[in-house]
Amino acid sequence: MALQEGAPAREQAENLMPLIDAALREARVAYSDIGRLAASLGPGSFSGVRASLAAIYGVSIATGAPVVGVSSLEIMARKFAVARGFAGGPFFIAAPAGREAVYGQAFHEDAAPAAPPALIPVALWSGAMIASGVTLAGPAATALSAAAADAPVDERPCAPDAATLARMALERTPTPGLPAPLYLRAADAKPQMSKVLPRAAS
Repeated sequence: MALQEGAPAREQAENLMPLIDAALREARVAYSDIGRLAASLGPGSFSGVRASLAAIYGVSIATGAPVVGVSSLEIMARKFAVARGFAGGPFFIAAPAGREAVYGQAFHEDAAPAAPPALIPVALWSGAMIASGVTLAGPAATALSAAAADAPVDERPCAPDAATLARMALERTPTPGLPAPLYLRAADAKPQMSKVLPRAAS
């Protein structure tokens, strides 16, 4: 396995393909050798998810390799469950979403999803949203705990990474077509309708 990492930057789209090229060279693998592609579907930065999926879609179309999509919350859940030895009971992964909100999802102790992902304003969070004894985990777990200190918190690191994503993609059966991004919040950019010119009369 070869891994290439780039520092977060505004030029994510421009930097991604060179990183992919470098990883392939390091692994001594040609594009024609690729049999399966893995992609994080989000939730996360709208532009980041869009740029990464556009790149992976392009590679898939060019090579014919299927794409397996995994959500960023599922990747974090797998890392957390592995770190706990797939024991310790159910847990809830919380990740920063900005604007005083978190992306969250409940999981069983084996990292299987127990509920759909959701966008949750921290101000509206209540421990009643999860069953008693469920552990809060993930990068935003302490934010939820501070809002309602009625659930145990496990602060062990579980940020999503490419190696965990690759392992999960190998375990899953690719489905036909390209996986859709997981957007739990609408894009910030809105069409400037005030600047749209009226159609000319025919």
